[in-house]
Amino acid sequence: MNQTEQGFVWGPNNIVETPYLDRLAGEGALFTNFHTTTPLCTPNRASFVSGLYPAFTGADRNHNAMTDDIVTFAQILKEQGDYDTGYFGKWHLNGQQKPGWGDESDFH
Repeated sequence: MNQTEQGFVWGPNNIVETPYLDRLAGEGALFTNFHTTTPLCTPNRASFVSGLYPAFTGADRNHNAMTDDIVTFAQILKEQGDYDTGYFGKWHLNGQQKPGWGDESDFH
């Protein structure tokens, strides 16, 4: 990764070393072409975490909650491999709730 590919958070003359990201890129899969099921936040996130088309998740429009019975990729990882998973950033899958800490009804 060269300096022009980095965000200049620390200033234009600073180089940020990213050995773990470099290793992940070198040993993992790099995706260079993406397609989305929908150009809307909530339905796209619902599709991404469930593997289903948005129409089958309950979250087919922004601000619609994903239905409680949807099995997520995180749930499968936990059940099959004893992984602890989490998320950060925008969630938008719990309907009209305002951003903040989730409650027990949030998807795990």
